[in-house]
Amino acid sequence: AGDGKDYIYNYVSYEVETYPADGGVDKIAYIVLKDDTVATPEGIDLSMTKADVLAAYGEGYEEVGDKYSYEKDGTKLNFVFEGDNIISIEYASTVIG
Repeated sequence: AGDGKDYIYNYVSYEVETYPADGGVDKIAYIVLKDDTVATPEGIDLSMTKADVLAAYGEGYEEVGDKYSYEKDGTKLNFVFEGDNIISIEYASTVIG
């Protein structure tokens, strides 16, 4: 995405990847929630279901396979499902793709 190094920061409950941006400042490429001890600001975590996501975020999503994507302000919030259960939650920058 830019000149320099990308960094991945792994924590117990989430992972963050950054990329170099203008002015030498790193920006966030993505954040992945890895367990149900962390949640979105709307309270959705990995223990919840498709119905919970729809109740919190509504119908304004793009569906690709087993993934619902909501986009706002240069960020995509992706929920990946196995059946009705959430198996992955990811925030991804739309600036880098």
